[in-house]
Amino acid sequence: MKILVSGATGLIGKKLVKKLNNENINVTILTRSKNKAEAEFDDNINIIETDYKHLTEQLTDSFPYNAIINLAGENIAGKRWSNSFKKRLYDSRIDVTDFMVNIANNENSGIETFVSGSATGYYDYSNKLKFDENSAKGKGFLPDLVESWENRLNSINDNNIKKVFIRTGVALANKGGALQKMVTPFKLFVGGPIGNGKQPISWIHIDDLVNIFYQSVTNSNYSGIINGVAPNPVNMNTFSKTIGTVLKRPSIFRVPEFIINIIMGEGAQIVTKGSYVYSNKLEQLNFEFKYKDIKSALDHLL
Repeated sequence: MKILVSGATGLIGKKLVKKLNNENINVTILTRSKNKAEAEFDDNINIIETDYKHLTEQLTDSFPYNAIINLAGENIAGKRWSNSFKKRLYDSRIDVTDFMVNIANNENSGIETFVSGSATGYYDYSNKLKFDENSAKGKGFLPDLVESWENRLNSINDNNIKKVFIRTGVALANKGGALQKMVTPFKLFVGGPIGNGKQPISWIHIDDLVNIFYQSVTNSNYSGIINGVAPNPVNMNTFSKTIGTVLKRPSIFRVPEFIINIIMGEGAQIVTKGSYVYSNKLEQLNFEFKYKDIKSALDHLL
């Protein structure tokens, strides 16, 4: 099997490419920085440095591929949400996805499966409601962004190409991502919940998330929209308390919501609000989670 991966140097991509490689799958990654990719991956992983605009010409000699995994996208919590940064969030997802769809549409590409990253930001914020793959789209910038992102795959001409959209929750990893930022105050004995603590966190351990992506390209039963979340979401108070328990640190220094609003602007909503998101699809597929509860996940990571 030959797989083409965009966004390979991101939080999910790095772990996923290494898993695919360990399973003896031929992986080609697309990157804007070959030096960064070479520092991360083994020599047997193919690396193509590209601006994406001339991608088809660069790949012609290496066709066919069996699958595309599209993970490209600016970190949504990277900066304060100015209008220019929101445009970067949008363009970094939509433009690269369009280029990858063009590859799938090439009659010589050989693509049979197209797996795209997505986000649980598709759903409304709520401290009470529960959401699954059949729930309606929310309102605002993030739901609109996710909808536009997923809709780009409608431009794939071949109806026989399997499409998978993995709406990822908060991916927990011991290097990078949200957890690393949240843990730092605890290590300094000033940790605690953000905001009122009632906001839901639909989380997933990085190992389980990588396995969902892996199954999506190797298991024919995985298709359509899949919420990439663990089966037991928690609220911020519980999440924070569990970090404190695992690290043997207090969890009493609450970060007021207005401070997050000052620092992040509109983007503060990604940490001060949340949704209880569940995956009926993974339950139907009998997906085996390694980490079903937040305590076991954080014990492993921290």
